[in-house]
Amino acid sequence: MPSEKRKLGDIGENFATGYLEKNNYQIIERNYWKPIGEIDIVAKKDQKTVFFEVKAGILGHDLRPEDNLTVSKQKKLKKIVSEHLSSHNLYNSDYQIDILIVYLYKNRTLERIEHIENVNLC
Repeated sequence: MPSEKRKLGDIGENFATGYLEKNNYQIIERNYWKPIGEIDIVAKKDQKTVFFEVKAGILGHDLRPEDNLTVSKQKKLKKIVSEHLSSHNLYNSDYQIDILIVYLYKNRTLERIEHIENVNLC
């Protein structure tokens, strides 16, 4: 049975996918997983591959969802993006890493989504 954190993450990823589709992204993969980490969403737009990290949180909690993107998580994300590029022979393609922050009301309906483009990870 999925944890509450996993359920919240799934809800956030579903809202994120809808947001991306409405903004002309083509979803390539969801939850690309390897032992070194996971990419929440891989999409394409204008010939660019975009790797999305989705952070979801409920309004009114002390922690902001993006605060969960720790240095350790950023390092894992860089490794898994590198692995994806290598395994799909995309090293010479144009790509970037974006963050989608999904804010939910307590009843888990969507309040808003913030899209941070082309982030520089540590």
